[in-house]
Amino acid sequence: MAEPEAAPADQVIEDLQTVIRDLESLLSSSSEYAGDKMQGARKQAKEALAAARRRLAQLQGDVMSRARDALGTAREALDAGETYLRDNPWTAIGVAAGIGFLLGALLTRRGS
Repeated sequence: MAEPEAAPADQVIEDLQTVIRDLESLLSSSSEYAGDKMQGARKQAKEALAAARRRLAQLQGDVMSRARDALGTAREALDAGETYLRDNPWTAIGVAAGIGFLLGALLTRRGS
C-alpha cells in the first residue's frame, strides 16, 4: 500500500528542518578551520541558519493557525447540524429512513 504524500506545508517544514540540521552539522564540523574565507563562510551559514529557523517558526505558526480555523469551521457545522436535528427531529427521522430504504433497496438488488 502506498504511503500518503505529505501536505505541501508539511513537506516544506520537513525540508527546512533538514536544512537546519545540515547547517548546524556543517558549522560544528568547520569550527576548527581558521582563515578569513572560512570565517566569512561560517558567518553566512549562521545567517542562513537563523533565517531558516525564523521561516520554520513562521510556517509552523501558519499551519497551526489554519488547523485552528478548520477546527472552528467544523465545530460550527456540527453545532448547526445538532441545532437542526433538535429543532426538526421528525424531518431528520424521515430523511434517515429514506436513506436507509434506498440503501436497503440497492443492496438487495445488488445481491440478486
